[in-house]
Formats: sequence, C-alpha cells, structure tokens
Amino acid sequence: MAKIEKILFVDDDTICAYLNVTLVEGLGIAEEVMSINSAEEALQYIQEHYSGKAAFVREHPDLIFLDIKMPGMDGFEFLQELEGLKQVDRNRFLIIMLTASLNPGDKEKAACQSDKLFACLSKPLVEADVKKLLKGLLQAG
Repeated sequence: MAKIEKILFVDDDTICAYLNVTLVEGLGIAEEVMSINSAEEALQYIQEHYSGKAAFVREHPDLIFLDIKMPGMDGFEFLQELEGLKQVDRNRFLIIMLTASLNPGDKEKAACQSDKLFACLSKPLVEADVKKLLKGLLQAG
C-alpha cells in the first residue's frame, strides 16, 4: 500500500495529540505526521497548503484528525468555517472527527455531518481503529 502523504492532528490536548502522532508514526502509514493545537491555526494551514488544485493526483488523500471539543473554535465551528473557504480543494483531504466525550450527543452531531466527515473516532486512537479506518479508505478509493 502506498503511504498517505500527510496526516494532520488538530487537537488542543497536547498529550493526546502526542499519543496519536506517536501511534500513527509507529504504524508507518504516512510520509509526514504533524499536530496543530488550535482550529484557527489549522484553518490557516489548510488555506496555505490546500488552496487550488494539486499539481498531481495522489493515490490517497491526506487525513485530518479533528478534535470536537477545543477552546475558542470547536470542531463543528471549524467545519462551518472550512465550508466558507471556496478556494480550498476538499478532494485533497478527508476529515476524521475525534472525541473523548462520553456525551452521545457529540457523536450524533458528528454523524449529522457525514457529508463533511469520513469518520468519527474516540480518542486517544487505538491501533485497531486506525487499521479499520485505513481499510475503509482503501475501499472508498
């Protein structure tokens, strides 16, 4: 399987982000794994790196793991803001929402965003969930 070019974690919880980055790096599934600790910074990063059409088509889109609960702009507000960025090519990445919330309403709300999300997973990630996600990505692509 070809590696995913880039995986980005957007999470204000630096410990959880570190655990997730370490897990994904250990699996060797991506060329680059990085973390940004706020939704605002992530939107800026996306504007800078995903605007316009890609110079070449990759086998797999990049993955963005987005935490639901963050101070300032939360994951749902991030999705709304992202929709307004018309210059961003949404075909170049998939968004996976992450939550540590025990509130079933959070996952239900994420399920209602299915047109914008590839999946919704619990955090911190576990190897089995990442492998299942990758299997789904391969079947979708």
